Amino acid sequence: MSYPDDKVVEDAVETSDLTEIFVTHRPRLRRIALAIVQNAQGADDVLQDAYLKLLGAQTALVVHQPLAYCCQIVRNMARDHLRRQTFEVGLLGEEEEGQYAHAAYGQPELQAMRRQNLVILNNALGAVPVRTRIAYEMYIVRGMTQRDISKALAVSVGLVNALIAEAADVLTRHRHLMAWD
Repeated sequence: MSYPDDKVVEDAVETSDLTEIFVTHRPRLRRIALAIVQNAQGADDVLQDAYLKLLGAQTALVVHQPLAYCCQIVRNMARDHLRRQTFEVGLLGEEEEGQYAHAAYGQPELQAMRRQNLVILNNALGAVPVRTRIAYEMYIVRGMTQRDISKALAVSVGLVNALIAEAADVLTRHRHLMAWD
């Protein structure tokens, strides 16, 4: 047989202090969070956030099933945590991904050194006759054969070979000025 006062007693038990329920059932709540976020540190973060949320909700709400309410808060906070973490990883990338990333155009010092080398090569080739320079550039830069160069310049293949050798000799004499990476 139930008495009218039994309902009041049941309500008082069910609406007991949320923080007390949270602390009492912390291991269970941690397992719920851990099942969702899949790491212990994340689960602890979720529990801390949920506890702070419960502190604010304790005075504003009358909760009839506090344990179910605590479990639902932890589940929701864990999902939010997982969603935020997934977003941040997608946005920022993993820390290790950028650790050994190379600059798009190389390192600035290396670029400067290569530019200096090109200036040295250009100056050295500027000292040779124009026909020698053209023959060397056709051979090295354009990848033309000596036979094709001889036809383009209207000279013999032997002369093309001598012109290329002359330009290579000039560049070899300037090699000591160049920096190497």
